Amino acid sequence: MKTERALALGLLVWASPRAILGLKWHADGMKLKKKNTFNDFIDVAEYLIAQKYTHPKRLFATGRSAGGLLMGAVANMRPDLFKGIIAEVPLVALLPPPQDREDYKYESEFGYPSIKEQYFYLLSYSPYDNVERTPLIRPEMTGNNEDTALTTEDL
Repeated sequence: MKTERALALGLLVWASPRAILGLKWHADGMKLKKKNTFNDFIDVAEYLIAQKYTHPKRLFATGRSAGGLLMGAVANMRPDLFKGIIAEVPLVALLPPPQDREDYKYESEFGYPSIKEQYFYLLSYSPYDNVERTPLIRPEMTGNNEDTALTTEDL
């Protein structure tokens, strides 16, 4: 009887290594540069696949809260790279209705939806506003209505 062996490779991508890489690195992933964060994550996935550490049929990603935003954006941008993506209590609706914009608490990190240029940039990657039903994406979401995502001002 042939025994097949499988190697499980775990990779933790720390989404906020500001203490190691510095404030400039962190600033290069904020506001009108936020997509750098998503592109960096995609680059890591592509590298792991290119180096044959894994394959899209075996690669999973997970993130919680603001990391869930990363998962939502990556799922919309490159669903072909992942077998599955788990976004726990994801921050996916970045564009509050106008009547709620006074209470919007993510300006320091993501930008101001009341400023036209920043509104359209947020719209370009907001997971909720960009999800499309494709054979690659079959969303199943869970969440809670009181996610206390930390902003840079909370740290």
